Amino acid sequence: MTVRKPVVYIYGNCQAINIFNLARLIPGFTEDYIVAIHHDNGYFNSSEPIPIGEALTTCAFFIEQRSRLPSPFDKDSLLAPDCKRASYPFLTCELLWPLYIDNKQPYPFNNPGNWRSNGDRFLSALQSRSDLTPEKILERYLNIDITSKIDLDRHHDFYFEQVADLDTHTDVKAAPIIAANFRQRHLFYDTKHPTPPIMITMAKSMFQYFGLPFPFNVREDPENFSITLPIHPQVREHYHLEWVNPHSRFGFHSPNAHETNIYLHGERKKDGDYDFVSFIAKHIGLIDALAVGPEPDLPDRVKRLQDVLTISEGIRPPPPMDRAIIHFQDRIRTTIAQCYLRMGVGELGEELLTEVTFRNPEYYPALLELITYLSSKGKTRTLLPIVKRYLATDSLKHCSQTEMRTLRILLDSLCLTTSSPE
Repeated sequence: MTVRKPVVYIYGNCQAINIFNLARLIPGFTEDYIVAIHHDNGYFNSSEPIPIGEALTTCAFFIEQRSRLPSPFDKDSLLAPDCKRASYPFLTCELLWPLYIDNKQPYPFNNPGNWRSNGDRFLSALQSRSDLTPEKILERYLNIDITSKIDLDRHHDFYFEQVADLDTHTDVKAAPIIAANFRQRHLFYDTKHPTPPIMITMAKSMFQYFGLPFPFNVREDPENFSITLPIHPQVREHYHLEWVNPHSRFGFHSPNAHETNIYLHGERKKDGDYDFVSFIAKHIGLIDALAVGPEPDLPDRVKRLQDVLTISEGIRPPPPMDRAIIHFQDRIRTTIAQCYLRMGVGELGEELLTEVTFRNPEYYPALLELITYLSSKGKTRTLLPIVKRYLATDSLKHCSQTEMRTLRILLDSLCLTTSSPE
């Protein structure tokens, strides 16, 4: 008779699947154990074939995710007497999204098929008004001072009171981990989906609770999910978040996206990356034309973007939203400049780029494209002030190696052409 390996039985929602995947990545772990996952929606899988009933009733280790709902298991009658048990909490983070609302209305805000219906209570209220255009919605939303409407300190305390209360019902605790790390590390994609760093920490705590090995390193890049809800600039500043800044990009969920094992594949299924203001504009359907596209559409796209730029220039939001607005305007100006280049009127883009602050390396492509165009026209005197002002910013701290190579090419081009007459 073949003796089965000990079974590690994991129950919970999608967070349990993350623990299941992490366990399978531990070198040699599945040689000694069968790892089984039982999703609360009924899905079951295991590292080796085994019936779900047998896996549950014979498991050596039972890991259960707990929420405020009653456990579906009568553990005393189902589990073997010598089964070692541990529980962990359902991880949520309303802390970073105080405006969050479960938005069931058909707005295109990361809500394909009414799944993952993330919404913003202020924005949803504005969108429900038939008398407001998308432009007016953007203007009114960006002028809201949320700190005058929400006590963020009390919101912080109430959140941790809830997490600590749930911790009293579990063996592995979440509140100390979140409290110690939420300012320094990106722990959640949205209110209910934790990133690899916190899931790895939780899984390690659970395995150590049992005395099981957890000796491996896994990529902790939190930027591998189809969606990351944007952090409001006022929330970022109030909580002194170090992992997000005015230039941070947030992934907008694609209607055709499907999730993959982020630990094994790291695939990103999203409909683009957006800064905070661009994300909100995308939310309300205002900037679908923000990408440079087919030539015949360029004049219409330029007009639409110019209208949006004009509206944004009239907004006087409270800080630090004002810096987010500047970043948004930079993005629009560089996109319009690229459109002008493709329309054969690059000189019009020249004036726009002289107004760009160039505080983010994402503008390198548009800058290099315009510089190449103007260099071909011998207009290097126009270029030098742009480049000098760019070099005076702190953008170089955030440059990748590819972007640094681009900058060297740019400077070499200028050095070769600055002595040429215009």
